[in-house]
Amino acid sequence: MTHRTSPRDLAKEIVARSVLSGDFVAPPFRAAYSSGQQEDQKQDAGLKPGATKDNCAREKIDAIYLSPDAFARRTDEASIADQMGDVFVAAGFPRPIPADNDRVGGWMLMYQMLDGGEWLLTENCVELIRTIPNLVRDPVRVEDIEKMDGDDPADAARYGLKSRYGAGRSRETRPPIEQRVAERVTSTDPTGRAMQMRKFQEEEKRRVQPVSFLHHHRRR
Repeated sequence: MTHRTSPRDLAKEIVARSVLSGDFVAPPFRAAYSSGQQEDQKQDAGLKPGATKDNCAREKIDAIYLSPDAFARRTDEASIADQMGDVFVAAGFPRPIPADNDRVGGWMLMYQMLDGGEWLLTENCVELIRTIPNLVRDPVRVEDIEKMDGDDPADAARYGLKSRYGAGRSRETRPPIEQRVAERVTSTDPTGRAMQMRKFQEEEKRRVQPVSFLHHHRRR
């Protein structure tokens, strides 16, 4: 997939990659649909027509995190998150929610989990394994990682780990981000959802506290 891939096609690819067998179909569609409409809906979700839930299985996905930028509406068209969300929902997945974009805290958490053996990278994480050793400190903001071409796999890992596990390690006890989003973003209208999401992101950003991962100076 490339950066020119449409959000809907990208979402279909993500659905396909989550499948454990070649003939997966999402949970049963509403009975109000005719059989033909059901097949059309399956194809919209990137699933194979004619498959049933009885001859396949899938991973359980209970949260999908996207870059906060994906929730911005730059034109009259639905946001990237909304377009991808429509495909995910049709496949029985949850709608995406904005990832925790605390860069410094996220890189620190990744380092701590790797160092403590809490995060295992399997051999099929090819791009992430290739990317992590090439990450270097930002020469200006030394607590951050310098942005570079090809760092998307590392950013994706940071989003997932920080959003999923960061709150549990914070001194402030808060519900998981997916619960906070569900409580604050309730509108069914795309414009209303975008406005609520933007307000939520601004409030979350004000909560972020800088986290240092500089090592203590070694004694000479």
